[in-house]
Amino acid sequence: MADIDNSSPLRKKPLGVRPWLLFNSSGQSHILEAGKHAIMRRTGITGRDLRILDPDLSYPCTISGRERAIIFSVENIKAVIMAHEVLLLNSKDPAVAPFAEVLCEKILHHHDSIDPEEVGAEFGGENLDDRKRLPLEFVVLEACLDEACTWLDNEAKKPYTYSLLIFRG
Repeated sequence: MADIDNSSPLRKKPLGVRPWLLFNSSGQSHILEAGKHAIMRRTGITGRDLRILDPDLSYPCTISGRERAIIFSVENIKAVIMAHEVLLLNSKDPAVAPFAEVLCEKILHHHDSIDPEEVGAEFGGENLDDRKRLPLEFVVLEACLDEACTWLDNEAKKPYTYSLLIFRG
């Protein structure tokens, strides 16, 4: 039986620690390495909601609204959407990376469209020109739904294209 060397200089991450791509409301992003308890404290979601996002488990497509967050798990997009930030799981996955770039652009566009006078007037109870801006959660939710629908549309076209190749061939 081989001896196990526990003095390895490379330490393993604690179980449950995953890399999340964190977007703030201004469009800046960085990788956040956090365990399930840290994510639960940060977002206010339960362990059950967090399991829905686990890519290693098989859960049906889910969009759930909670008090402080929206849990979005449809196909390859797994995200926790909050009022001022978004956590995206599996951002290095080749199927998710292009979406992360699109999401960043949408958040930047949303942030750049904010007029400081409009925000001040909005919180003061009067809106200068009756324009309504969507909250960040809705902008991100729209981007997630758009990406999921595009992905599902492409998946639905695959059998049709394959069957055309067989019948023509």
